[in-house]
Parts: sequence; structure tokens; C-alpha cells
Amino acid sequence: MHLRSLAYRTDLALLELAGSKVEDRGTHLVVRTPQNPTFYWGNFLLLARPPAADGGEHWLDTFEREFPGTRHRAFGVDGTDGSTADLAAFDGQRGDHREEQVAEPLAGLQPPDHSESPHGGKPR
Repeated sequence: MHLRSLAYRTDLALLELAGSKVEDRGTHLVVRTPQNPTFYWGNFLLLARPPAADGGEHWLDTFEREFPGTRHRAFGVDGTDGSTADLAAFDGQRGDHREEQVAEPLAGLQPPDHSESPHGGKPR
């Protein structure tokens, strides 16, 4: 699965450096932190796209297969657009509580000016 979100690319790189394992299933990634199975954002499914309107049960079942016995359920959705409304498939599923977070890129961020070095020289 090709990640579009810079936020998830960064998160996964840091998780892997800390010992987490990332398994590509094509339609989603399985992120595991065997040394800390109760770490929500170290043990989650990262979906390639928002679930279909009737897809909430499918993803809950998939999570339970990948993480048997886990008390939490954590899902991420890759992308660079969309909204929390895209998660409606999980509404009311199995009485679960849902928290939503959106990672937004920094607007107006400009690369530094490297036209001159602090010592008066010019980069090549």
C-alpha cells in the first residue's frame, strides 16, 4: 500500500525505529508493537481509504482477527483529503466509542533561504 499522508509516513517510520512491525495487506497496513500490545497507536489498522458505508463490521472483524483478545480498536485512514464524516461506517458499531483526529499539513510553510551560508559563502 502506498502511503499518501506525510503524517502517517512519519508515524510509521518512528514506530518501526522503536521496534513496531508494519505488515502490508494491500487494502490496509497492520501495525503491531509486540512489546506493548495495549499501545493503541502502536497496534492498529491503517486503511488505504475510508470504509464503505456498510464496511464498519468488516473492518472490526479484520481488527479482531489481526489482534485477537485486544480490548481496544484503533483505525487510521490514509489520505490527504476527506473529513471525519468519512468514518460514518463505524457509527454505532458494537457500542464502540469513537475518537477522531485529523493531521493537517502546515499551511504556508516555505523552505529556508539557502542563497548564502552564515559564513558569507554561496552553496553550490
